[in-house]
Amino acid sequence: AVASCTACGLCRQRQQSVFGRGSNQPLWLVVGDGPSTQDEAAATPLSGDTGALLENMLQASGRAQQVYVTNLVKCRAQDEQGQPRAPTPQEVAACRPFLQRQFTLLQPRLTLALGKTAALALRGPQAQASALRGNVHQAFGKPMVATWHPAILLGRPLEKRQVWADLCLARSNDGNNAGNNAGNMYSSSGSNEAARGA
Repeated sequence: AVASCTACGLCRQRQQSVFGRGSNQPLWLVVGDGPSTQDEAAATPLSGDTGALLENMLQASGRAQQVYVTNLVKCRAQDEQGQPRAPTPQEVAACRPFLQRQFTLLQPRLTLALGKTAALALRGPQAQASALRGNVHQAFGKPMVATWHPAILLGRPLEKRQVWADLCLARSNDGNNAGNNAGNMYSSSGSNEAARGA
């Protein structure tokens, strides 16, 4: 289980693991890079203001009740000064089996990658960062769309128009045409085993 994992050095500073939340039968698997200090305290990925913005994004897309939210790594990454940092490729690789297990159990139709770290890790080292957004990629054999991480959007609200385009691209590639009657984000403010972290 994630809570007792010692596959990488992140376990040495772990207060508690942060596995995931959401639907057990999601259309989308939403993947960020790693939990924040606030996420670790709440044991919930993308919490606080970041989570509220993500919820607005998902509500606008019409998929808010059809997603499962998780991260590349399940433990918080910090530098020597205790400040948050992006997980290293080695840490991502060590946690990859847990993410793969989530995908296998939940069987989402599409992955939405939040931010460059998540998108590059899912797309592969050969991917060009400049080509991540605006294109449909493959992750775990299913479509993947990359967009801005909500934490970045909090300080760059003008990028929300790009996010809306990304969400529309994701929605049009998740195979759920019947659920494509969504609003506009500017007009509004897996299984049990997967949820447990087994």
